[in-house]
Amino acid sequence: MKKTILLLLPLLLTTACSHTKIIERPEIALNSSTNYLSLERVVCTPEATRLDLTVCCIPGKGFSIEKEAYLQSRESGLKYVLTGAEGIEPGKKIKTDSTGLVDISLLFEPIPTDEKQIDFIESEDWQLFGIDLSKKKKPVQIECLIEGTVINRPQSSAILLNTSEKVFDRHTKGNIVIPIRNGKFSYLLRTDTCTTYGLCFNDEWVNGCMLNKIFFAEPGSIYLTIEGDDSVHIEGGKLTEEYQNIQKYGRDRLQPIYDKRDSLYDIEKLYTPEIYALFKEMDNCNDPTQRGLLGEKFQNLRVEGKAYSREGNALQKEAEQTHAEIEKWELDRIAGQPSLATYYLLFEKIKRAVVYSRQTIPDSIIEIYRTLYKPIYPDHPFTRDIEQYIKAQQSFVGGKYIDIVLPDTTGTTYRLSDLLQGCKIALIDFWSIHCGPCRRTSKAMIPVYEKYKDKGFRIVGISRDGRQQMIRGIHHDGYPWINLIDEYNKNQVFKSYGIENTAGYTFLVDGNGTIVASGASVEEMISLIEKYCK
Repeated sequence: MKKTILLLLPLLLTTACSHTKIIERPEIALNSSTNYLSLERVVCTPEATRLDLTVCCIPGKGFSIEKEAYLQSRESGLKYVLTGAEGIEPGKKIKTDSTGLVDISLLFEPIPTDEKQIDFIESEDWQLFGIDLSKKKKPVQIECLIEGTVINRPQSSAILLNTSEKVFDRHTKGNIVIPIRNGKFSYLLRTDTCTTYGLCFNDEWVNGCMLNKIFFAEPGSIYLTIEGDDSVHIEGGKLTEEYQNIQKYGRDRLQPIYDKRDSLYDIEKLYTPEIYALFKEMDNCNDPTQRGLLGEKFQNLRVEGKAYSREGNALQKEAEQTHAEIEKWELDRIAGQPSLATYYLLFEKIKRAVVYSRQTIPDSIIEIYRTLYKPIYPDHPFTRDIEQYIKAQQSFVGGKYIDIVLPDTTGTTYRLSDLLQGCKIALIDFWSIHCGPCRRTSKAMIPVYEKYKDKGFRIVGISRDGRQQMIRGIHHDGYPWINLIDEYNKNQVFKSYGIENTAGYTFLVDGNGTIVASGASVEEMISLIEKYCK
């Protein structure tokens, strides 16, 4: 009898194990968790489905898990409710310790064994879409192990990872959250595309001030050593090394100028006495609006050439000459040694012209792109984005507005050209609930809209906020016009207009669809509206 029991025991254990499925670090289609959640594993048994999560907060901050959290099948839509938790009591807020990390397990009703993908829904902000329940990961062309050491950053509990174009974008969801444990982090990036990825700390993302940590996803490993706020060292990857060497060429030539600038600033010789007095006034000013006006005054004086001292002007000329020399060297490198590293450099120059400077891309750069890089990399993300930037030049003053199709917050779909048909002049108002200046401009246009709406003036608002956020903003500010939503940048409408780096922007369009003003002040817009609506 004893021998029979011993023989049956391994069989029983095997049977029990066969009903348990464990997926370590499952792949997720979209992490919409506002950069808080890292899904460590999913455990499926006949009794329950368990999600092991690491919550990554700013140290000392708190969080809670809603009792109504649930899992939902991607295929059938069936919901599986929360039945229990470990490490947290649902509905009660807990405060994090100095690490900012809390490991929790959430238990849900059991899901069918043949379920392929599920969603985790906790609230509007904490959502994980498309959790892959396959134990065997699909094959990819590139596996890049990202490891690193973090020194002297007690305020950071996690590293955020995404493509370099998305990781810093506050309106795009989907960052991968990598916990920092005892000053170390590690993640295996699996992708089919060799492109640039970026890393930022979760507290940097919250504060909106980030130090670039960019690398290429290549087979092999990348190791980062990050110290404090301004030191990052990246090892590994041939393309990453090539790009770093290109960047180093410029830095080495500009550093002596930066050092001179700092020295002159410290002894109050960089700017005129008027500017230093203005800085002191700004330091003593507690009114944000007044500080903004003082900042505008400084920028105006700088543009007019009245900000720098004699020594400052001489240093500025030296800097301009050095920048020109670096630009020539970089363009020669781009034209003479094509690679993905130099392609990224070219991509950045094109983006800088359109997005940051609102200037036409130089013909020489377009020629290099079309004759050299586009034929080599026809399907690369850089090529796709550059084509968008070339088209976005249409949105400059004198060009035609770009027609789009988007829904409003109720789901009703509109074509922009239909909304503007028959108008004398229209304002296309890009805004965000998080952008105070944008909303002040929009609210200032309400009386203008009421005065001229029957005389040929129209306004169409466009936001890339979440639906509920956008609804709150519309109701709070009282916008009486139609507002369209590109929720979480899904259609990249801001990018199509070349304004992806801004929370908001304005375009005034005449009855022929020609853009007559962009980024204008309220006063400038009112003057044009009065002219067209006489």
